[in-house]
Amino acid sequence: MADHQLWEVVGGVDKGGIVVRSGRELSSPEESSRLSTGALIRQEELVGERLKYTRLSGTGPSTGWVSLKVKDRPMVVKSDKPDPTAPPDPPEKPVPNGGIEEPDDQVSTEGGSPVKTEADQRTANDAPLGDVSFDDEEEAGEAEPAQPEPQVDAPKETPPEPAAPATPGEIAVGCQVEIQGLKSKPELNGKRATAMSKDESAGRWEVKLDGPADERVRCKPENLQVVVAKTSPKKAQGDANFKEGRLEQAISCYREALEDAKGDAEFAATIHSNLAAAYAKKGDHDKALAAAEEAIRLRPDWAKAHSRKGLSLLSLGRFADAQASYIQAVKNDPVTDGYLVMSPSGWLEQFRPSS
Repeated sequence: MADHQLWEVVGGVDKGGIVVRSGRELSSPEESSRLSTGALIRQEELVGERLKYTRLSGTGPSTGWVSLKVKDRPMVVKSDKPDPTAPPDPPEKPVPNGGIEEPDDQVSTEGGSPVKTEADQRTANDAPLGDVSFDDEEEAGEAEPAQPEPQVDAPKETPPEPAAPATPGEIAVGCQVEIQGLKSKPELNGKRATAMSKDESAGRWEVKLDGPADERVRCKPENLQVVVAKTSPKKAQGDANFKEGRLEQAISCYREALEDAKGDAEFAATIHSNLAAAYAKKGDHDKALAAAEEAIRLRPDWAKAHSRKGLSLLSLGRFADAQASYIQAVKNDPVTDGYLVMSPSGWLEQFRPSS
């Protein structure tokens, strides 16, 4: 019997919520809608890192299985909030993030029903940026092909910050590396990747190559060179200001940080992407769109920049253009769930005004 512990959904902030599956196994069928960020759920069964729940508030499937965390990033956390369905207390829907209840670039609805009011639509458009993860991390990932990991039920669009190496030049899970010195597959030399895991017995690292394909290979440590991500004090100040809600100060710091990014298109694109997030959070979607487009100019194949642009266009009511941006994000990164849920199969109608 479940102990009726309550949990709150904290994952999927910019994905429309978290993935729900019909069964405990990760190979179980995925439900058609996501469990919205901020939803309050009651535990019915807990097996390892998998939780069967009953939804008490928020939107999404009324029951199903979710993961407690994905790659050490929590998807749900225990909550001491009162059960909104238990009398005599009136139901109280959790409203995390200063009243922003839905994610930024989509509204998750139960049964596919559309957003019914303008207020709901504004909430959905603004929500994602309350927990924006910044863009220093690359969604990248030897010379032996690695077995693909089983699909996990959480978005990968906004991965956690890469782990810092224990010492300079030391490979650690999540850090950026460059492949070099391979003789068996010289075509991989010079390619960027992300360190995913290490096989201690074999002495090899599994890395995921940069690019739209989720290609993973295994390399010896001597064939991997740690890439030191460029940063600047002003960007770090901008990140801190953003997370504390000081948007004007964050924007000012990011603009100054662009001076540090001269000659480095990748770093400059990162800063423009963060500017887009800050302007969008502020509600200035015209400037957010301009910043996102500059990030795309600098890194045309970067899915996250296209996603930022899609959010700005969506907020400006340019639904067809927003849809095209999300489609481009999917083309550039077809394995990130957060872009897939914005595909033409259902997202656009959720944001059209009622006739």
